[in-house]
Amino acid sequence: MEESKQQLIDKLLTRIQGVIQARESKYIMMHAPTERLDEVIALLPGAERPTILPLAGDQPLAGARSDAHGE
Repeated sequence: MEESKQQLIDKLLTRIQGVIQARESKYIMMHAPTERLDEVIALLPGAERPTILPLAGDQPLAGARSDAHGE
C-alpha cells in the first residue's frame, strides 16, 4: 500500500478511536469548599488529579474539574 494511503488510514483510525473514547468519558465540574477538597478529590474517578481553580470573591470555594473514562 502506498505510504500516503497508509498515513491517511492511520489518521482516520486515530480519530475514530478518539471518538469512541470520548463517548465513554464524562467531564465532571463542580464547586467545593476549599477545606474539603481532599475529600472531593478522593471521590472523583480518573487517573489524574483534577484541575483545581480558586473562585473569585471572598467565599472559601474552589472549582474542580475531572475527566472520567469508562466509569
